[in-house]
This record gives sequence, structure tokens and C-alpha cells, in this order.
Amino acid sequence: MFNESDILQDERYYIGVKLIKARPAYRINGNEIVYDLNRARNPNDVIEEGYEVIYPDNYKSFSPKDVFEKAYYMILSPNKIQEKDNSCLRYYSNWIRYCRYSCLCRPFNL
Repeated sequence: MFNESDILQDERYYIGVKLIKARPAYRINGNEIVYDLNRARNPNDVIEEGYEVIYPDNYKSFSPKDVFEKAYYMILSPNKIQEKDNSCLRYYSNWIRYCRYSCLCRPFNL
């Protein structure tokens, strides 16, 4: 984890929370996004597994699988987090518990 001495004078820590839609996808040669690899491809193509991410303003981007799965948790309903969304709830409750005892989060009075 970071120490207070790791922060430069004008740097601050931020945590973002956003509700997005996503679907599994593949990025071909760094630019083309496809959802099905069954169609014929050039054997020299570089294929990256990930997700197409769709933001509330309909902006779309590609996120590599490992990056996406570390940052997002699937929920069953965008209107409320349910008991079935256990991994999400467990992650955030553990994070809050960690912050309560971390010197970096103490200024936030958690």
C-alpha cells in the first residue's frame, strides 16, 4: 500500500464510483472491437480479451479483462444492490473496514 511519504505535494487519492453497462468483447489489433471470434481472422491478428464498456452518456470504450474485473462488480439490478450481489457488498464492506484502520484514510473520518 502507499505511505504518506509516497504522496507528492499536489497529489491526492481518489476513488470513483460509477454505474456502467458492459459486455464481453475482443479487441483486434488494438482498435476493432468484436463480440464473436468465430468469423475468419488473419492468423497475425493480435486478439485481446476484455469488455466493451458503455457509460451513461453512451460513450463506449474497451477495457482489458484483468483491468475490468479488478475495477467492476456485476450487480443484478441498477436500482438497488441485493443480497445476491454478495461479492460486491463483501468487497466494499472490507474496503471500508480497511480504511477505518488505515492511516491514509483517517482524514476522511470513516
